[in-house]
Amino acid sequence: MFVHRVPGSVVVCMLLAGLAQAKQFAYPTKGQSAQQQQRDQTECYGWAKGQTGYDPAAGALAVATANQPQGRAVRTHSADDPASAGVFGGMQGSAKQKRAEAEAAQASAEQDFRQAYGACLEGRGYTVK
Repeated sequence: MFVHRVPGSVVVCMLLAGLAQAKQFAYPTKGQSAQQQQRDQTECYGWAKGQTGYDPAAGALAVATANQPQGRAVRTHSADDPASAGVFGGMQGSAKQKRAEAEAAQASAEQDFRQAYGACLEGRGYTVK
């Protein structure tokens, strides 16, 4: 039997890196000061979170926890052991499907949040890209 452990921090770092790549930029088109822009961004973050029910910071951690609990050992089966292969293969398929569904829900929630956040900033006089 081979046991493989993946540290949860590795999964969290990968997900946070994905969120950073999806960052939106806002350019003030009405001469807003840096302080006003910070205030607007903070308020729009809260508004988008309220509209979508999604918080990007908490969402990343929730998916990391759901996908790879820390300290859980994963048993891999051997092709020489057909009995364990059948049982383990079924469990592995179910886990993969749940992980794929969670990842799809995460991506949808992130997209909804970005759209709401961008709409709020555009309404306050920013160009958002």
